[in-house]
Amino acid sequence: KKNIIQKNKEFQIVMAKKKVFQNNFFVIYIENNNLGFSRFGISVPKNLGNAVLRNKIKRRLKSIISASFSFKYSVDYVIICRKRLLELDYDEIKDTILNLMKKINSKEI
Repeated sequence: KKNIIQKNKEFQIVMAKKKVFQNNFFVIYIENNNLGFSRFGISVPKNLGNAVLRNKIKRRLKSIISASFSFKYSVDYVIICRKRLLELDYDEIKDTILNLMKKINSKEI
């Protein structure tokens, strides 16, 4: 729970810094924090579907990130899903998000 950004104010702080990485399926904003651990927040816009579908996408992303990705820095990540994400199945979502996260961590933050 401590690794999740939930408050709108925290989302706005990360997004205001405008360090952005994106592809056709995700937009990821990043910002350094002084907490000693990384946090992430997931935003799924209403135009992706009803609440059941949006929550399913969030659960999948949380599962992928917590199980497959190790955070090396104390960084806040805000992940915003795009509509084209609906075209992908679970394995494709996993490959796409992990590749984008690896690109982010290979860059100097």
